[in-house]
Amino acid sequence: MNHKPSAAVIGGFVTVGVGLLVALTMYFGASSFSRETTKYILFFDQSVNGLEVGAPVKYRGVPIGYVESILIAARGQRPDSPAIPVIVAVDKELTEARIMEGAIAEETSIHDLIPRGLVARLGLQSMITGQLFVELNYDTNRGAERYESCLLDPGSYEFSEIPTVNSSLDEITADMAKVIGKIAEWDFEEFDDNVTDLLENVNQAIVNYNDSNVVESIAVLADDVSKFIKSGDMEQTVSDVRKLIQDASEVVKSYDMNDGPLREELSKLNLRFDQSMEQVDEILESVSVYLEPDSNLIYGLETSLRELARTAQSLRILVEYIERNPNALLAGRKNGDED
Repeated sequence: MNHKPSAAVIGGFVTVGVGLLVALTMYFGASSFSRETTKYILFFDQSVNGLEVGAPVKYRGVPIGYVESILIAARGQRPDSPAIPVIVAVDKELTEARIMEGAIAEETSIHDLIPRGLVARLGLQSMITGQLFVELNYDTNRGAERYESCLLDPGSYEFSEIPTVNSSLDEITADMAKVIGKIAEWDFEEFDDNVTDLLENVNQAIVNYNDSNVVESIAVLADDVSKFIKSGDMEQTVSDVRKLIQDASEVVKSYDMNDGPLREELSKLNLRFDQSMEQVDEILESVSVYLEPDSNLIYGLETSLRELARTAQSLRILVEYIERNPNALLAGRKNGDED
């Protein structure tokens, strides 16, 4: 016989469940918000567009806090100061655990690091979204010593002031736009077609290697290759490729990404391209001498041109990746990304 469930029993289970949920929420919420934080005020004399409340605050890349509020003006701010005040909250426990150990154990707070040259600047989290974060680091240009407080009486303000220096976000954006613009203008189709035509000629010469007209075939092939390589179009192509790689490398290098994956790819690509062109140049210089059927001209020419084709393919892959992920120019290439 079926029994109708008791409404009282069901209500009891629901009540107990809700009570447990509330208790767990209060417990974990309290443990999360009860951590002691120290607040500081920063004044940025540049646009803070992209900086949001809750954005991370990092000490040399280590997360230690967050942006609590962004103001238009702060109480006690100098009337002649147009700087934007930003209040940040630094987790004291994280600061002590991650920073105040080892060589600087004598310091007890971020404020104690200011005399050592600690400054705040805006950093770019993503080139795509434009999101910013606050970076704390030591200024090698001694900007902290030249910093003038934006407060009338810094000692009377409720939060300590951390000196700020302007970041190069505008310069980064301009450089990225130039590089991506050059990439977009590059004619890969024509370059690939030219290299493909050369490879087809080389393959045809190899097929006819044992024919009676092999010397003439090689001479014609070498003449065609020489005309192509020495043409104004080819010289301009080579110059453009080298300039493109150099510009991208310089941009990456300028923003302290020398050890990043993208920097390594650019360096390898640059080296591979230079080696390919050196091989082609060496072969062309000796074309007039090595026109015998048993010479190594065909093998050397085919090898160098195939290397040039691989270089073109690598350059295409790299550029397509950058076009899909422009943020990689700043953040580097993730290990999980596919070619």
